[in-house]
Amino acid sequence: MVKEIKVGSVEGDLKLGHGTLLVPEKEKIVVEGRILCEGDVTIESDVEAKGVRVRDGDLEVHGSLTVRGNIRIKDGSLYVYGSLKARTIEVDQRLEVSENVEAEDISVGGSIKAGSLKTESLDVGGKVAVNGLLEADDVNVGGSLTCIEAKIRRMNVGGTVLVRKGDIERASVGGSFKSEEHVKITEIDVGGTVSVGSAEIYDIDVGGTLKIKEFLKAGSIDVGGVVECKGDIEAESIDVGGRVTVKKDLKTISIDVGGAVEAGKNIVAKTIDVGGRVEAEFIKAKRINTNKLVTIKGAWAEEVNISKKGAVKGILVVDEVYLEDRVNVKTVYARYLEAGDRCRFTNIYAEEIVLGDECTVTGELKYVKRLKAGEDVEYYKPPEKTDEIRFPEPPSNP
Repeated sequence: MVKEIKVGSVEGDLKLGHGTLLVPEKEKIVVEGRILCEGDVTIESDVEAKGVRVRDGDLEVHGSLTVRGNIRIKDGSLYVYGSLKARTIEVDQRLEVSENVEAEDISVGGSIKAGSLKTESLDVGGKVAVNGLLEADDVNVGGSLTCIEAKIRRMNVGGTVLVRKGDIERASVGGSFKSEEHVKITEIDVGGTVSVGSAEIYDIDVGGTLKIKEFLKAGSIDVGGVVECKGDIEAESIDVGGRVTVKKDLKTISIDVGGAVEAGKNIVAKTIDVGGRVEAEFIKAKRINTNKLVTIKGAWAEEVNISKKGAVKGILVVDEVYLEDRVNVKTVYARYLEAGDRCRFTNIYAEEIVLGDECTVTGELKYVKRLKAGEDVEYYKPPEKTDEIRFPEPPSNP
């Protein structure tokens, strides 16, 4: 049964029982003390009060709720069809606010829905859904978090995070993190998948997959599975257990990948360590360790190591190259070349050459200082000693 009470202003505390409908005598209700509720209560106007306490019920406010002190909803929920402002907010079940929420500390056992939210500390057991800006120092969410824009210093979310754009210092997410537009993050640690439009992230640690629609500028990238980027990646270091695919340019100091690295344009790095295949239009590095090296315009390096049964497709220009057994090479220019047994070459141009047993050279072999060959080496053309090897220059605009 609904009990309707008309109120204008109250000097002390206002006590309300279950089923009360509070309506204003004027435009809004002002309570100098606290609003104390037992059971479900509905207020049909804007409300100002020193504090709010509700036990065993829901408080529903059809207007804005402004509280100078604290709000405590025990065994119930708070619904505000306007804006909500308080010093602290503690709700056991649900908090739903159609417009903005502002408080120093917010703690909700269930879920939150809000138009926008600003707080120093947010602690939610279930889900958070904000239709605008979520601004906070510390965010702890057991379930999922969704917002249009995030400005957060520290975020810890057990489930998934979906933001349109954001500026986040540190994010720890148990499930997945997704942003549709640009995000700037100092440090992110995600157990599952990270998917961003474009991003500037200093430290990335992802257990599963990292996907980038546009570009990524990063410090360190550590991914257990796969990295996929439709634009460019620029990073200080890349460590990936599976595969890296970049549609445009890849620039890094060091890259360590267990599987394969593929770039649609160029790869520029100091060190490249890849267990499987490295492929790009053009590669420039100090050191390359891999099994298959594939380029269109060539690879330039100080040192290259190709593992057993590997291959080099495309021109290779290098100071030192070391090939294990049964490696196939098209054309190589080197200061020093050392090959294992049964390697096969099209052309070799090097100052010093050491070939293992049963190697084959089907084109030219030119050397300056020394040629040392093992047993049963086959030359389609006789080796030629020359005074100088002219090394090709890398393309100016690769």
